[in-house]
Amino acid sequence: FGSCADDCDDTDPAVNPGAAELLDGIDNDCDGLIDDGVLPANALVITEVMRNPSMVSASEGEWFEVLNDSGVDLNLVGLEVADVDGDSFTVDADVWVPAGEYAVFARNGDDQVNGGVTADFEYGSWALANGEDEIVLTHGGVELDRIEFDDVDWPDTSGASMSLDPDSIDTLANDDSVAWCDAVDPYGLGDLGTPGDPNPICCADLDGDGYFDAACGGEDCDDGDSAVNPDELEVCDDGIDNDCDGLVDLNDDGCGGDDDTTGDDDTTGDDDTT
Repeated sequence: FGSCADDCDDTDPAVNPGAAELLDGIDNDCDGLIDDGVLPANALVITEVMRNPSMVSASEGEWFEVLNDSGVDLNLVGLEVADVDGDSFTVDADVWVPAGEYAVFARNGDDQVNGGVTADFEYGSWALANGEDEIVLTHGGVELDRIEFDDVDWPDTSGASMSLDPDSIDTLANDDSVAWCDAVDPYGLGDLGTPGDPNPICCADLDGDGYFDAACGGEDCDDGDSAVNPDELEVCDDGIDNDCDGLVDLNDDGCGGDDDTTGDDDTTGDDDTT
């Protein structure tokens, strides 16, 4: 029999040092931790992967991100991360992730060295390939999520993370390469990604001018015309906002006029002074 001091809730026979920890908001095994090391199926979704940083070396700047999609706070201690070749690491410390929040795993956990990433866990020598590779998450022998990517169908731009579209946050939907895109938001030293934060929706650059459609968070006010984007000069008197600054022709600096919104060169709508 154990000591009376061992039982953290002597009113509940299911709570004692010999009990198994459950995902129920209770310290079932009386180890001082609540729900520690209990991860339900589909609890985690891989949402972002930086496999090829450009501002720092891969050995310093690689990282990936997972979302706690379980609806409850989770401790990721005991999580196993591997590829299909058997390379792996295990989370051997408490990593608490609130429901709906993200955990970032980094090859180097020092944000002064890794390009400016705030990491929740440093995995050290485990590495992500720039070509074909996998990330497989398991816990207690149960697979929680996996992605298998390559450098043909999946995004593989140097300096930009692979970013999962928010509409595809699901352990099945994130298997498909079309659910991923290159990140566009800079962080730290200037690589692109949103480590630890929600991803923007994936936009197509339909006209190939390097800018994404404003309709989905980009800066291109006409993604069907490659001559219209923030890098273009305003063409006067063509009725188009060529540089996407919200001003057109006479209303635009550099095209004359007084920058009003009437399309006239004065504020009265006519050209005389009477």
